[in-house]
Amino acid sequence: MRRLVGLHLLVLLACQSPSDPEPLTDRPDREVIGLLGHGNPAVRMEAAAELGRRGGEGGFESLLGLLADPEPAVRAQAAEALRRIGDPRAAPALAAGLSDLDPTVRCRVALALGSLGGAAAVPALVAVTTDPEPAVRAAAVRGLGETGAPGALGAVLAAQRAESAGGDDPVAACAIVAAARLGGVAGLSESLALAGGRLPENWLLRAAAARAVGLAGDRGRTGLLVEWLDRDEDPRVYQSAASGLAMLGERGKLSAVLDHPAAARRRAAAAALAAVPGEEAAADLRRAARDPDPAVVLEAAAGLLSRGDAEAFPPVIALLAAEEPGLWLGALDTLVRFSGLDFGRDPARWSAWFAGRRAELSFDVAAGVFRSAG
Repeated sequence: MRRLVGLHLLVLLACQSPSDPEPLTDRPDREVIGLLGHGNPAVRMEAAAELGRRGGEGGFESLLGLLADPEPAVRAQAAEALRRIGDPRAAPALAAGLSDLDPTVRCRVALALGSLGGAAAVPALVAVTTDPEPAVRAAAVRGLGETGAPGALGAVLAAQRAESAGGDDPVAACAIVAAARLGGVAGLSESLALAGGRLPENWLLRAAAARAVGLAGDRGRTGLLVEWLDRDEDPRVYQSAASGLAMLGERGKLSAVLDHPAAARRRAAAAALAAVPGEEAAADLRRAARDPDPAVVLEAAAGLLSRGDAEAFPPVIALLAAEEPGLWLGALDTLVRFSGLDFGRDPARWSAWFAGRRAELSFDVAAGVFRSAG
């Protein structure tokens, strides 16, 4: 099972788009580029998405042209593909897209421009922090944070002030994270001061603050993260608190939560420990992989696999026999993701594969998958 992470997902909810089911992964670049001119918008979208996944310069110019596609969903996908490719030459075309009539397109364009436009993108993004659509304002604020330009901090705080009187919570949440990115501990402190008394009753702002503390490296607020991980009632908050502690490298604090009476807290800690380097964190994950709760086991095993520990395959295989669909589907997804194979919900076949390949499995860090010499 995968845990949703990253506050930007809240911004992108309005920007989601369907994709054509036909796989393009095995087609050469020239064929995929050719599909950008297909008469079916769904095909054009899938071709743009595939080029974005591949990265590189293949189809770059064609994707720029796709920003003028008659279908808003295609234009939005083109912007996302350009963001993934990360070529700053796309910045002028993306800046022009901020005036698109469709808010979904403006949302994706703002995120892309912030990601690759740098300091030069700040004026264009500042202009859309007053957009009538909350999702676009939030994307613009997040984009300002992504620019990494310290001079953008003032605009982020100004946007947060504008939202303080009955404004939109996702905009304020994105501002908290952006302020931490741009101004470190000082920027975060200013932003949290603006949030004021809204944190106790607003889960979204608390979740943003938890992540921002980690991003800013604010060790002075470690105690707040520990409190939220231990006691906050909203899972999105205590999961973000665990992630924040991981960013701070607080392995010991996360390890202690593996003994928490609530399985959901133990699972959050296990998920966060996967991002903490070192053998001590790996040992914590091995301990969590023996947890009595299968969801904690799955989270811990996935963390071990992500670190190249093939011995975490057996507990995941065992979870294929779970009755709860969320567990066995999560186990199957984990097995497919880390093996590159798909034997379905068949523990015997997975066990036979592992037994036969165990000695020769090696982890391809770049691809995030185990490969065998045989």
